Amino acid sequence: MVGSINGSIAVPQDNLDFPEFNKDAFELWDGIAEWWDDKIGDGNEAQNEFIDPTTQRLLQPESGQTILDITCGAGRMARRIADSGASVVAFDLTTNFLKRAVERSVDYEDRIEFLQGKVDDQNSCRRSARTAPMLPSPPWR
Repeated sequence: MVGSINGSIAVPQDNLDFPEFNKDAFELWDGIAEWWDDKIGDGNEAQNEFIDPTTQRLLQPESGQTILDITCGAGRMARRIADSGASVVAFDLTTNFLKRAVERSVDYEDRIEFLQGKVDDQNSCRRSARTAPMLPSPPWR
């Protein structure tokens, strides 16, 4: 199930460097979500060899933690983090990516909560942070 952070979701138009392109970007990503997930939903060489191991090393997820996954797409990283034992609050703006995330994450319902929200909206981020109150301190601090 996908929850909504702010009730209904409107494509954001402010707080961006190029707000005139935001609606187009949203429509593009929402429009290609299924294709993207079909092509690289299980990862590609760069994700598998570099991005994922580095993210895991930086986050060091473990049981008892709740990790926030912003712009989660189809939930690939959220599932990987959940496999480490942590709970995940994951949000994205695009409806079609979230549908794929929920479809692919049936076995994770007790560990991942998917929400629809805007990454450039402070209220979305605050709502997600309240849902995920035990965010770990970054290891570089």
